Formats: sequence, structure tokens, C-alpha cells
Amino acid sequence: MPNHVTTKIHASKEVLLSMLNEEGHIDFSMVIPYPDEMQDTVGMGICMSAEEAAALVCGEPLSCNPLIAALEAGNRNDVNVLELRDESFDQFIVMVTNKKKTGYYHKMNFNREVWGTKWNAYDQSIECIADNLVSFDTAWSHPEEILKALSLKFPNEEIKVEYADEDTGSNCGYYTIMNGKITEQSIAPKWGDMTDEEKSKWTEFAFTLRYPDSDPKEYGYDENWQYIEE
Repeated sequence: MPNHVTTKIHASKEVLLSMLNEEGHIDFSMVIPYPDEMQDTVGMGICMSAEEAAALVCGEPLSCNPLIAALEAGNRNDVNVLELRDESFDQFIVMVTNKKKTGYYHKMNFNREVWGTKWNAYDQSIECIADNLVSFDTAWSHPEEILKALSLKFPNEEIKVEYADEDTGSNCGYYTIMNGKITEQSIAPKWGDMTDEEKSKWTEFAFTLRYPDSDPKEYGYDENWQYIEE
């Protein structure tokens, strides 16, 4: 399971409506669409052996991280296209075709590289769109690239963004963006680099953003936003 990151966007109704698809849901492909030639992979999820086989035949470079690179190299050495299950082989064909035509193996690969997050928006709240506010969750990371692209579509509009990871106090912050450029921002440092004062500040910020109607004491926080184990 991924960490869920909540994002709140404060912008004009016109800007926010542009993110909605025909079903009335926030959809990142309305901001940065998928390439026209990209095919969907068959099956319920991405088959790792099919992806490793596609990476192998396409000459995909190994990760810059030595540990991840070693794992990738081992997986690619073990994969045999002719031994893939039928569904995995079908995914392999689609992935190689996608890579040749679009530069990406599948939609999740595109999402990570272009949108900046693993999946589309979920756990959405658009009831306040008339009040110039929407919120949604994403997996692991905040979709900054989507919001930069959205800003470029409306260069004269100011967009204010707040986001917070469920790992309360980490991976959170707020900024204002206009014409694709961040004009002001305050982003939490890495947890291990924070002072006690900063930890309290960002814990309060993240908790209030994610759980605005909850009592922090019920989650184990004292009046100084310190977590009490007992």
C-alpha cells in the first residue's frame, strides 16, 4: 500500500473545472493527456516479469541507485520471454509497442515520469468547487508537474496549493504558482533535518490539512504536537 498524499488546490472555478472529465471527476489526463498511440496493458495490473522483459529488449538503462540496479539486473537475467504466461506475454508485446511509439511502457510509467505520481487522483472532494477549492489524494507523491502544466494553461491565474503526506509532518508544504512558476513556497525539510520546533510546525500543518475536523489528542498528539506513544 502506498502512502496517501492529500492535495488541496485553491483557484478560480474556471481553473478547477478544467481538471474535470466528462464524469465530473478530477482527471490528470485533462491537464496532461496520454499520447494518442498509447495502448492499455491487458489484465488487472502490471506484470513485473513482462516489464523486465520489455526493459531488457528495449535496452533500458539500469537505475542509478546501485541496490536497485543490482535487483533490476538480477530480474532481467532471470526473465525468458518464451516462458511468460499468455497474459504476461500479451503485456510484453503492448509494452514494447508503447515504448517504440510513445517512449513509455505503459500508463503507470507515463504517470510517474510525466505526472509525477503513480496513479490518477482518488478520494476526491469537489463539493467546494464553487468556493474555489478542490482536494484529492495521490500515491506516494504530490503531482507538482500536473499543477505546473495546469498553471501554464491559465497563465494569468494564481493557483495556491497545499499538500501533506499521511506520514504526518513529512513530505508536506504549500506554494503559490502562476504561469508555471512558483512565486512563493514553504516546504518541509526532511524529517531528520528538522529542529523540534519545525517538527511541531509541520506536524500541525499536515494534521490540520488531512484531518481538519479531528481532535489531535485522539491520534496521540499533545498540545505541542509531540506524538505520545502511550
